Amino acid sequence: MRSTSGALGRPVVPSPAAPCRPASGAVAPALGTVFAGVMRLLLRTGWPLEVRGAERLPVRRTIIVCANHNSHLDSVALLAATAAAGNPHILLAARDYFFDRPLRRALVAAILPIVPIDRDGSLRALAALGQRLQAILADGPKTIVMFPEGGRSPSGRIGRFKAGVGVLAASLGVPVVPALVEGTRHCMPRGRLLPRPGPLRVSFAHPIWPDQQPVVGSWRAESRALARAAEARVEQLAETSDA
Repeated sequence: MRSTSGALGRPVVPSPAAPCRPASGAVAPALGTVFAGVMRLLLRTGWPLEVRGAERLPVRRTIIVCANHNSHLDSVALLAATAAAGNPHILLAARDYFFDRPLRRALVAAILPIVPIDRDGSLRALAALGQRLQAILADGPKTIVMFPEGGRSPSGRIGRFKAGVGVLAASLGVPVVPALVEGTRHCMPRGRLLPRPGPLRVSFAHPIWPDQQPVVGSWRAESRALARAAEARVEQLAETSDA
């Protein structure tokens, strides 16, 4: 598997980063406007962001963007890079990490359009998450950002995508857009409290439509197959990257 841990080796074209808009029904980010403004400034200066394949994002319809995960900066880069879809955002984040302490939970809820997800991948947890997302989606399309590996990679290599992304895509009836995030591990690897400056890049693959996937048996098998297809497209993006 291709590692995505290194810094990008050439200058990038900074991409304007629109503020991430919270999804109605998600935890309301009271400080979201201030946070978005700060992130927009940093993405134009300290972390210039290049976006590739933005034209592949389905516009003004609900999508799930699933990406490799190396750093806490991944979320910031993806929220900015997916602005072209024209939707408010929902960020799925690990309940046991971001919601385990009251102070961390309050801070994250104040600045990000976040919905907690249980990393155990149980059907009960996924069903509850699907119901909550259905309620949030009732007032219009959203861009759902998630990391199917279930956590930040310790090595920088792309790990196995869990079937949950396939379950959610099928239950919500929405396309999955695989994405490759590069440069974030160099700027803010696991264990680093504050990021160092450096270029970032987000590349999008063509969307995967659940209703166009081959029938491979049970819905469990089809969910796993969709997750594998998304993982393969992210791997392909990494293999063809010039970073």
